[in-house]
Amino acid sequence: MLLEFDEGHPAFQGHFPGDPLVPGALLLASAVDEIEKVEAVRVDSVTSAKFLKPVRPLDVCALSVQRIDEKTLRLTATVHGENVLVTILNVREREFR
Repeated sequence: MLLEFDEGHPAFQGHFPGDPLVPGALLLASAVDEIEKVEAVRVDSVTSAKFLKPVRPLDVCALSVQRIDEKTLRLTATVHGENVLVTILNVREREFR
């Protein structure tokens, strides 16, 4: 799973003009959206989130997921092989109707 944020994303207008960074909330929300689609789970809460390095426009974030137990996932995002986000997610299986 990969995430990339286009230079034209509106978040970059205020975060920070001239030296844009992906806001942590945008990175986390985008990663959660992707995980929910691919893993067929619903994220109920975030136990912890550590933002380790800045992410810039057009950086490609590789997402990896490790299941800790039935209700817990560890999500790691890396850019050029370096961790930029490590988070623990509480999840439940998504119900399909």
